[in-house]
Amino acid sequence: MQDNQQEISTLTNSDSYIYDDNVSKLFISNMCCGRCIMEVQKIFSLLNLIPLHVQLGEVILSKKISEQKQELLNSKLVEKGFEIIVQERDQYAIIIQRLIILYLDMSLNKTKCISVYLADNMNMNYNKISRIFKSSTGITVEKYLLKLKVEKAKELLIFGGISITEIAWILGYSSSQNFSTVFKRETGKTPLQYHHAALPNRVLRDNMMIEKSNKTDVKSNNKNI
Repeated sequence: MQDNQQEISTLTNSDSYIYDDNVSKLFISNMCCGRCIMEVQKIFSLLNLIPLHVQLGEVILSKKISEQKQELLNSKLVEKGFEIIVQERDQYAIIIQRLIILYLDMSLNKTKCISVYLADNMNMNYNKISRIFKSSTGITVEKYLLKLKVEKAKELLIFGGISITEIAWILGYSSSQNFSTVFKRETGKTPLQYHHAALPNRVLRDNMMIEKSNKTDVKSNNKNI
């Protein structure tokens, strides 16, 4: 446990910025798309806080803010479904979540498996990364990536105007049959059935990690993700 805490401290205190001790880094939960970034920027702006940098799950401010101001900021964030995260383990999970989203959005799944990608970017053993993410979010890395892929597939089926074979390739599946099998297992419909559904059922990225504590994740092999 002590080793994990040391690893988390190293990770969450390091970044590509060189700044003095007055600069503040805040970790924000439930940021998972460009829309979230714009919404968070708007909240900071309303409180006259101008970030140096905003990315998924993270905001850099040019100076530290008072405890009272941070409480006010957090209350405004919570109203919109976000929250300032102070526990190191959960800050770590936010960083992992961001990397998983980037992994899929940048189509890196076609060149490198998720375990290697995260281990390389975190400079840490994947088993430790996976264990901390699961303990913080209640969902495994593999299951979260699978949820992202399914929702991405739904988006492409509704708005993409491309074939099922192309969707399978974009998501890193070895064949359209493999993709269709996984999609039906997760949604109860084939891709074609979902495409023709009158009211397609989608899950926002913001809501993908709410199944904490009471639900047991089904173990997924990397080859089926």
